[in-house]
Amino acid sequence: MPPSIPLSAGIPGWQPFYMTVAAIAATLAGLMFVALTLHAQAFKNPANANLRRVVEPTFTDFYLVILTGLFLIVPANFLLSGAILLLAFDGIGLVRFFPEFFNVIFSGRAMDTEHRGYAITRLSVSLTGRLLLAAASAGLLLPSAIQRLSVEIGFFAGTIILLANATRSAWFLLVHELPRHT
Repeated sequence: MPPSIPLSAGIPGWQPFYMTVAAIAATLAGLMFVALTLHAQAFKNPANANLRRVVEPTFTDFYLVILTGLFLIVPANFLLSGAILLLAFDGIGLVRFFPEFFNVIFSGRAMDTEHRGYAITRLSVSLTGRLLLAAASAGLLLPSAIQRLSVEIGFFAGTIILLANATRSAWFLLVHELPRHT
C-alpha cells in the first residue's frame, strides 16, 4: 500500500476554487432572500406546502457550500477542527432535513401533491451532496487508511452537487408562478 499523502499537501491548489464557490454560494443565498420576499404571500398557501419544504434545505445547501469553502481555505493546521465543525453542522442539518424529506415522500393529502415530484427530486439531490460532504469530513478524522484523493473528491463533488441543486431550487422558487393565498 502506498504511503498516505496528507490532505494539507493538496489544499493550496484547491483554495482558489473553494474561495470562488463560497463567494458564488453567498451571492446566491442573498438572491434567495429576494425570491422569498417576492413570493412571501404565496408560500402561506397550503397548496405550496412542498415548495415551502424546499426552502430551508436550499438555504442550508448554500450555507454548507459557504462553510465548506471557508473551511478549505483556512491554514492546514485547522483542518481537524474544521472537519469536526463541518461534520457537526452537516449532522444537525441532516437531523432537521429527514423529517421534511419524509413529509414530502409520504404526504398523501391532495393539497400536498402539487410540486411533490419536484420537492422529492431536489431533496434527494441535496441529500446526496450532504452525505458526500459528511463522508469527506469524516474521512479527515479517520487514520491514514482514507486516501487524500477520496476526501478531496468528496468535498469537490459534495460542494458542486449542493451548489447546483440549491441554485436550481432558488431559480425555481424565484421564477415559478405560485398560486396566491386566497
